[in-house]
Amino acid sequence: MSVFLLAVLAWQPAVPPPAPPLITLPVAPPIAGLEKEPPPAEFFARAVPPKPVQPLISYVSDNDYPPAALRAGEQGLVAFALRIDRTGTPVGCSVLQTSGSVLLDMNTCRIMLARARFEPAKDASGRVVESAFRAKMRWAMPAQAAPAAAIPDELMIRFELAPDGTASNCSGSLRIGKVSSSMIDPTCERVRTPEPALARMAKEAGGKPVVVTNRTRLLRNPDEPWPDASTSGIVLSRSLLRLVVDASGSATSCTVLDSSGPLGGRTCPWRTPSKISEPETLKLPSEIRAVVTVVAEPLSK
Repeated sequence: MSVFLLAVLAWQPAVPPPAPPLITLPVAPPIAGLEKEPPPAEFFARAVPPKPVQPLISYVSDNDYPPAALRAGEQGLVAFALRIDRTGTPVGCSVLQTSGSVLLDMNTCRIMLARARFEPAKDASGRVVESAFRAKMRWAMPAQAAPAAAIPDELMIRFELAPDGTASNCSGSLRIGKVSSSMIDPTCERVRTPEPALARMAKEAGGKPVVVTNRTRLLRNPDEPWPDASTSGIVLSRSLLRLVVDASGSATSCTVLDSSGPLGGRTCPWRTPSKISEPETLKLPSEIRAVVTVVAEPLSK
């Protein structure tokens, strides 16, 4: 049996899904041919549209699931568009609908750009022309292959936000159990935040450059008070979450108990089930809490 299920279908635009969580790790490397905008509308309306030489699914092997996505339990449906030249070769790829995983989105484009081939499109006069093709790819793992993603005991990401909504100079720290690590990403690729959300953050900051801090902290004692949110900056979002931990130490559900701030925080940032580090410190089954805050503070240089 294949380690994952892939389905590629002809596609027409649909209502976009909810925005992904504020932070997603890790990040896929840059891809030549990746485009932010889809091809022009006329590329999709050729008299003779492009035709895949063979089913697109045949270009994908069992070894193509990104290992980091497997470890994180990431899966989902990617809708994409390919820009195809006069030889039938894809020369551009744009993501029309995200799977919620940067790795899966980018890997879809990488594979299609490198391997897919088409019979070229033609115009009404029979001349070979540039064209475009829409499709979907579903990445899904069988239950036995999907690991439970680890929930950090503490995750803190900082980045600078310019008045125009541009993010840069990212850094952060991660702690899972007793193991801590730090990261620096000057290009800010680790900030998986939709541009409209960044624009809203910039607006709430009053058009001034700020440092945005996203902090997630687990509270292993469900009776521990919700930490004080006093700060010299602007609390953009603050949420209190409840995680139900089963007898195996996995969080099987996540519920938002309370939320405040202009950006809200109505969704849990993790998929379930998710691993809890050092479950032996809890009386299982159990409940724990998590606090997620996003704060903007003045940028001082």
